[in-house]
Amino acid sequence: MILKCLVAVFFMFSMAVVGGEVWAFSQEFVRFGKKDAYEGFKKRWNSEYTHFFKDSVKDYPILAIQDLDDPEYTYLMPILSYARLGIFEDGLEKFQDTLKRDLTLGFSSTLNFEVKSLGIYLSECSYIPEFINASLCNMPYVHYQTFSLTPGNGEIFEQRLKKMAFEEAMKKSNVCWRVFKTVFGGDVPKYVVYCFAQSQDALESDRLHFIDEELKSIVRRYREGKGILRRDLSILVPTNT
Repeated sequence: MILKCLVAVFFMFSMAVVGGEVWAFSQEFVRFGKKDAYEGFKKRWNSEYTHFFKDSVKDYPILAIQDLDDPEYTYLMPILSYARLGIFEDGLEKFQDTLKRDLTLGFSSTLNFEVKSLGIYLSECSYIPEFINASLCNMPYVHYQTFSLTPGNGEIFEQRLKKMAFEEAMKKSNVCWRVFKTVFGGDVPKYVVYCFAQSQDALESDRLHFIDEELKSIVRRYREGKGILRRDLSILVPTNT
């Protein structure tokens, strides 16, 4: 299982935005009727996690997103670089070895399955209005869209996103989105776009179309959904920004 505090904003949104950041993703699909038990085990897991990494938890933050329609939770973990990937995984493995059997077995009993992947944050394809950089913790609602493309069309899609980001910046738009390109996992080439808003209504009113009619032919699989950031299931670190 891959995958505490808040001072002002989530670590995910307070770090410097640098193109090419490496992120790990873990999707956990919960068995029917096991949601409460799952969250209970997850909170216990988080407590053990925070204690184990008490001197280095800033290097192991986790952002939790609960799907609003399906029994699914996604955990985003900024590794930042490929050089840190081995260190990150080694730390997680050592932590797992410390967990009591009743926790690992109990938690496993609440899951249908897990899906793990690795992605690159594409800053130039993303748009974050400057005036909300320090207040994204007030935008807990998420609309995610997953685009699996036919091979060889990644650059075309990225150019489309860059153009959209430029246009929204010129308008000083209130919309906010981040784009990740999956580099390890199933169904690649694949891109995940996370749009953030202050309310569920805003998710609808600010809806953007990242694929136009001209580019529909390059999409071989599409999935979308809505979620909410769960502070109580996240591992968050303090920030002075």
